[in-house]
Amino acid sequence: DLPNFERIRNELSQTLDKLVMERINTQHSGVTSTRSSTGKLVKFEDESQRQP
Repeated sequence: DLPNFERIRNELSQTLDKLVMERINTQHSGVTSTRSSTGKLVKFEDESQRQP
């Protein structure tokens, strides 16, 4: 089973590398969406802090 495990591990690492590269490429274009989502989180935290 060991050679099979090595093959699967290599396939997983290659897939992860592709996902990471895609995420890095899309991060530059998705900066505004990230900011808006963090803004929502901040507003939500403020609302929860107001409650006793």
